[in-house]
Amino acid sequence: MTTHIVSAPIDELLEQRKLLQRLAATPGRPAVDLSPKDQGRYSLPRGILAMANLAEAGKDGAAAPRCFELEVSEELAKHFPPGATRRGGLLVPTFTNRDHLP
Repeated sequence: MTTHIVSAPIDELLEQRKLLQRLAATPGRPAVDLSPKDQGRYSLPRGILAMANLAEAGKDGAAAPRCFELEVSEELAKHFPPGATRRGGLLVPTFTNRDHLP
């Protein structure tokens, strides 16, 4: 095995790490700016249930019902850092708190 084969993935990982560090160090506006009313209507448990429903609907080929939490997740996905790998799941806005969870 030559060193260039091994170093290529390491170089890619280092570049991705540098990109994420720059993005984390850059203060700015949130990717999705929700009004206080929309923040109050956002429900993390409903978003998780919607993701489970999407997975089930995908197996049957049926259309899953849409909800506000999925719309927010899709909007956040549009602002996902370039070069970063996303592996599915629900993206959650940073204002979310855990007060309503058991």
